[in-house]
Parts: sequence; C-alpha cells; structure tokens
Amino acid sequence: GVEPSSFLYNALIGKLGKARRIDDCLFYFAEMRALGIKPTSVTYGTIGNALCRVSDEKFAEELFDEMEAMPNYKARPAPYNSMMQFFLTTKRDKSKVLAYYERMKAKGIAPTSHTFKLLVDTHATLEPVDMTAAEQVLEMIRASGQRAEPVHYASLIHARGCVQHDMEGARKLFDSVIRDSLVPVNASLFQALFEAMVANHQVTATEP
Repeated sequence: GVEPSSFLYNALIGKLGKARRIDDCLFYFAEMRALGIKPTSVTYGTIGNALCRVSDEKFAEELFDEMEAMPNYKARPAPYNSMMQFFLTTKRDKSKVLAYYERMKAKGIAPTSHTFKLLVDTHATLEPVDMTAAEQVLEMIRASGQRAEPVHYASLIHARGCVQHDMEGARKLFDSVIRDSLVPVNASLFQALFEAMVANHQVTATEP
C-alpha cells in the first residue's frame, strides 16, 4: 500500500533501461502518467537513454522534445550529452550531434568536459571531417573557464592517427602534450598513440 513516487518510477525505469527491457520501461512510464505522477527531467533522461540503447531514434527525439517543453523542466547537461553521444556513436549523424549542442546552449546549459569530448570526436570522426574545428574545441574549453583534459587530447591524437592516418601529426601532438605538460599525463594519451601506431602498421614502434 505504499504510494509510488516519481523517485520510485525513475529507479525502476532506469534499471529496466539498463537491462534493455524497453517495453517494460514504456509500460511503467505510461502507468506513472496514468496515476498522475509527473515525470521529472530524470525520468525523461532515463527513458531517453533506454531508447538510445535500442536505437529508437524517432521516439527518443519525440520524448526529448516533450521533456524540453515541460513546465517544470530543470535544464541539465546529461540528457543533451546522451543525445549527442547517440547520434555520434550509433547513428553517425554529424548535423544531429551539433543540433543538440546548439539546443543545449540555447537553454543556457553549460557544456561539461564530456560535452567537449563529444564535440572533438564529432568533428574529427564524422563526415565531413574537420580537424580545424576539432582543435578549436580546445579554445572553447578555455573560453568556458574549464581546463582541457587528457581525454580531449587523446581524442585528437586518435583522430589524426586512426581517422586521417597522419602518424607524424599524431606523434607530434602526443610529444607536445608530454613536453609542454599541457595536461596531466594518463593512460588515455598512450592508448590513443598505440591505436594510431597499430592503425598505421607500426606495431613495433609501440614497444619503446
């Protein structure tokens, strides 16, 4: 006889989404509304993530529009990042990734470190590839008052080496990051370099 709350439904929908039980997610989402329990930003973000997991592009976009139009909508970066990631990795649609980034800015939501990584990957790996735009993301990070992180440089190294097959450019960037202590050195930088070497048939160069 416990009264269900939006918190309970969010937890339930979230776990079902992780298990890819999308029909159940939608069932409880409908039940929640039928009981007059208002979905929160978290509910929409969670169900949007679930739909992205199963590649339901149309429904994910419809729900996102509905979420933005909610009177009690609290603007948060996570749902925008999720949609950007979905169109970057699953749908490979550059214009859609950038459109969600613009919507995020229009709502006055500050991009996170992850948002900037998604932008680097979008410009550097989706057609038409634009390495200049990818590198300019580093300027955008500084302009926003944040600091570039190893993962941002790793994305650029990976793009140069694996997408453009410019091993020399990838190595030069890696060396400059290390030499000039541009960011704290971590494993992601080395991983990007190794992937570039493997992609350019220079496996022996990975050993040293």
